[in-house]
Amino acid sequence: MGLNRELSFSSCLVAHVFPNFLFLAFLFNLVMVHYERYICIVDPLHYNNLWMHRSFPLALLIVWMPPLLFASLPAFGWNNWTGPHWNSCCERMTKMRVFSNAFIYLEVYGLVLPAILIIAGMTGRVLCITRGQLKDICRLHRAGVRGGQASDREQRLNLRYTRCVVAVSLTFLACWVPYLIYMHVCITFLIIDTKWSSTTHIVLSCTGIGSMAVVPLVLGLANRQYTEPALRKTSCVRHQWKSRVLSSQEPVRDQRKGGRVHIQPTWLS
Repeated sequence: MGLNRELSFSSCLVAHVFPNFLFLAFLFNLVMVHYERYICIVDPLHYNNLWMHRSFPLALLIVWMPPLLFASLPAFGWNNWTGPHWNSCCERMTKMRVFSNAFIYLEVYGLVLPAILIIAGMTGRVLCITRGQLKDICRLHRAGVRGGQASDREQRLNLRYTRCVVAVSLTFLACWVPYLIYMHVCITFLIIDTKWSSTTHIVLSCTGIGSMAVVPLVLGLANRQYTEPALRKTSCVRHQWKSRVLSSQEPVRDQRKGGRVHIQPTWLS
């Protein structure tokens, strides 16, 4: 974040603390979404009685309160805002004055990285459970088939599971790995206390943060609860548009044939 003018201490805190809170809240929301899908697979009988379904405001409060409290720590004194010009915000090294090194380390290795590992662990656990269920289905299917050979249905199930594993792996590599690289590059430059070019910082930050922002879009497209209503609405709108186009073209066709529109009497119908 570049600042082209001097700001007060409170303005600098708002300019840095509020985006940090939004980022942590976004990450904790992703953890809650993955946890909900994990419970749906692991314990489907208790999915409808999940605590976050009974009280959504409470679930939202539980998810947003820890990021808000942690992001507000610089406002309560955990910052490097010292010196004779403590009441003004300079253009350079503003982040270093608002966020201390200990705060950055705690956020990265105490909140961000564990949240990503929890998401990866729940996703891997779901894939393992799905693989076990697939083996049971194939075993029962072979027991009812003479010869015990793999049928076309079993091969289709295995191919579908392979596609699912490939899609999940590519999603993790494309969405989370660039952000992990960007995060650790920033930590490395913070440790060695070396300045780096603004172009490199812009490219890495846009790639890392942009790839992570695609995760909710991928989750939405992979959920039939969101895609099926959208597809039904799209098909309905397309059908209405086609019917309007056809109804507007019928009088033109009649005029081309006879020169005028012929109306059939009602007593002939």
